Amino acid sequence: MENLRRTVQPNKDNCRRAENVLRLWIIEAKDLAPKKKYFCELCLDDTLFARTTSKTKADNIFWGEHFEFYSLPPLHSITVHIYKDVEKKKKKDKNNYVGLVNIPTASVTGRQFVEKWYPVSTPTPNKGKTGGPSIRIKSRFQTITILPMEQYKEFAEFVTSNYTMLCSVLEPVISVRNKEELACALVHILQSTGRAKDFLTDLVMSEVDRCGEHDVLIFRENTIATKSIEEYLKLVGQQYLHDALGMEEKNMFSFPFDS
Repeated sequence: MENLRRTVQPNKDNCRRAENVLRLWIIEAKDLAPKKKYFCELCLDDTLFARTTSKTKADNIFWGEHFEFYSLPPLHSITVHIYKDVEKKKKKDKNNYVGLVNIPTASVTGRQFVEKWYPVSTPTPNKGKTGGPSIRIKSRFQTITILPMEQYKEFAEFVTSNYTMLCSVLEPVISVRNKEELACALVHILQSTGRAKDFLTDLVMSEVDRCGEHDVLIFRENTIATKSIEEYLKLVGQQYLHDALGMEEKNMFSFPFDS
């Protein structure tokens, strides 16, 4: 999709633009009927965008599935529909529809993620002792203003030359959540400027010097160093994982044929 967008707008990086981004986790549900399989459909402004896998209800039902959408149009609502998974012919039967959760986009807009249990609105009122089924969702919608790439050049040069000072100043005064966000940004910036390995090496050695004899604490605390290592592993390890699993999959399905 990104390649198609760049074909339509080849000068994209040199234009000021607003990007609408949604990150959402459908985590789990409770108080659904046991021994049944359930799946969810994710709709943005009543348009179907994604679907979870089907999971069987034991105690609680856990999906833990993550969805990311970029370059979205302006959104007003996020809707998650829950269905019982049955035969394909009956999949859209009204009897298999459990209910829905509707989340106004304004309620999850901002820098921080919103994670909570949402009550499921069902077609018929719940007459049981419990308050009815509910689903845990974590989400964040952002409208990010992106400047032309040229305007980031000075900032990228500053970060590349002063990341050690920047981390030492910010480390004591920001929260763990902000350390994670900062580490993610620094790793991506420095990877693009070719200094990510130097950055991680400097942070690691600084961590070793700081812990000194208390080596049991090394890389076990919530520091910018540990968060940066985690983010770098995600950044470079994802492609390795895809390549490794893809090769294994090819080997599994490559059968020799007798002549």
